[in-house]
Amino acid sequence: MSYFMDPGEMNREISLLRRTTTTNSYNESIESWSVEATLFARRRDMSGSEGLEAGQIVATTKVEWTIYYYEGLNAKDYSIRDERGNTYDITSRPREKGFRKYMEIDTNVRDNNE
Repeated sequence: MSYFMDPGEMNREISLLRRTTTTNSYNESIESWSVEATLFARRRDMSGSEGLEAGQIVATTKVEWTIYYYEGLNAKDYSIRDERGNTYDITSRPREKGFRKYMEIDTNVRDNNE
């Protein structure tokens, strides 16, 4: 099955953030995030919800991103930052569309007015 998408729809610039873990002198794990790649993507808002968490109203939006195929991308080690600085958690394994052509990525972004 062929998968085609208009490249003009990939009009959002995003950064792929990769998690790295190091150990300090007290043998504690230190987690940090760094930009591994900047690329263009298509954004589709899927759904949203609000809930009460620790006494605060928290809005969560589910967003699907489509990017050109990116080898090694996974939910454990990566997250996405958009052009406005919002960080999206990848919620499931990215789906390959076409043979190494595109990837669809399900994410969540939380807004608790911080």
